Amino acid sequence: MVYRSSVADHLRVEVKHRCLAPYRYTWEIIRGHEPLPLEESRDRFGSWEGASQAGKKALERKRESVAMGYLTNDAFAERLERAIARSDRAKLIEAGRSPTD
Repeated sequence: MVYRSSVADHLRVEVKHRCLAPYRYTWEIIRGHEPLPLEESRDRFGSWEGASQAGKKALERKRESVAMGYLTNDAFAERLERAIARSDRAKLIEAGRSPTD
């Protein structure tokens, strides 16, 4: 029996119905059972199939970059978490509050 532990193997695409017609669909790349997506489409699509195909292409690019060693998914997730934390701190500073409040 072979067990695969690659992070890239735990990624999937989900198509979401988010908007009104004519461009109602978007896609997200999800890792495992995490609640937040690793990547989301910036574009909206007129059909579920169009969003699905675009999401699959994005997922393949992500898997290729992981396979080629450019950026592991764990490293990507860690960088994303740091970026979110920095963004949250920046919002506090803009609001005139200290990030340590």
